[in-house]
Amino acid sequence: MVSGGTSQTPAPCGAGERRKRLPHAVPVLVNQEGIGDTPLGAIVAVRGGTILLPPADAVLESISVQFLRELCQGYGIPVQESPWNLRELTAEPSGGRERLPAEPIQELLLVGTAFCIAGVRQLVSSSGERIFPWPGEMYSLLLAAWERQVGSPIAQYFLDSPG
Repeated sequence: MVSGGTSQTPAPCGAGERRKRLPHAVPVLVNQEGIGDTPLGAIVAVRGGTILLPPADAVLESISVQFLRELCQGYGIPVQESPWNLRELTAEPSGGRERLPAEPIQELLLVGTAFCIAGVRQLVSSSGERIFPWPGEMYSLLLAAWERQVGSPIAQYFLDSPG
């Protein structure tokens, strides 16, 4: 499950204690390769200033991901399709046997039509959890760019909405 950055982030489902502990969590479906997707939007990672998109053949096609790709190109932010493994973000080290990337993933983002872009604060799985800085630097930059592009204060809609 991923837990979003604002108290207004919708929480479509959850179970038992996790649901009580993370009321705004979003469930994540992970395939055999560890590539994740959610019912609300695509999961995008940030590593070393580069946006890592899930491979197009591994997740549902997304207009919002395509918009993000174009937005990044316009701002000179590198974008790469990469089959990074979501499970590795919360897995316990296995005595040095696993091959870790040279640079870790610094931020996770959700990208979807209903909310545009959201920062992920926490990733929880059966093998552990990972806390991300929120709001992350790339999230803040991309949200501001998205708002400029569409001419609308996206974040303010969520902050002003009741409940």
